Amino acid sequence: MAKGILGIVAVLVLLGLGWWLLCAPAPQPLADEASLADPALAGAVAPAETLQELAERSPEVDVRETESATVVELSNLLFDFDRAEIRPAGEPVLEALVAYLQEDPQRRVRINGHADAIGSQDYNRNLSERRAEVVRRFLVAQGVAPGRLTVRAFGESLPVASNDSARGRELNRRVELTIERRPGAPK
Repeated sequence: MAKGILGIVAVLVLLGLGWWLLCAPAPQPLADEASLADPALAGAVAPAETLQELAERSPEVDVRETESATVVELSNLLFDFDRAEIRPAGEPVLEALVAYLQEDPQRRVRINGHADAIGSQDYNRNLSERRAEVVRRFLVAQGVAPGRLTVRAFGESLPVASNDSARGRELNRRVELTIERRPGAPK
């Protein structure tokens, strides 16, 4: 008898959940999320401005200009510990990068992978290479020509923070994109 009542309760719960899913309004993305996910929705915002805005909104994104390149550092946004799969939260950032790269299809990009210091040096170099490679594959899948992209793996050799804390290790699990500027090209 108890199994029968539990079965009926389970069916009622599932029916209620199904009804709620059918009737609930679809969540609307925030304006910022919409413009990051679809550059066409960004209106008059140029991709370069999108990168700067992205850096202002997210402490895990650092965009800096050098004489010859734009360097985009993505810390703690793309990867979990010991993983080389892009987190869903990192995809809009990479999509904004794609829009930026499509503005000037002549620019070459070095994708530098990094890891924290947990594990052996060989393991971390391999992990950082897989991280850089998964970013390369994402960019190619979004239309960036593969010939423009090179991958480098640094493992734990170039930390940006101490590996003594969890936060420092998160910051060291990163990918840096060095987007070369052609001589005479605007920043």
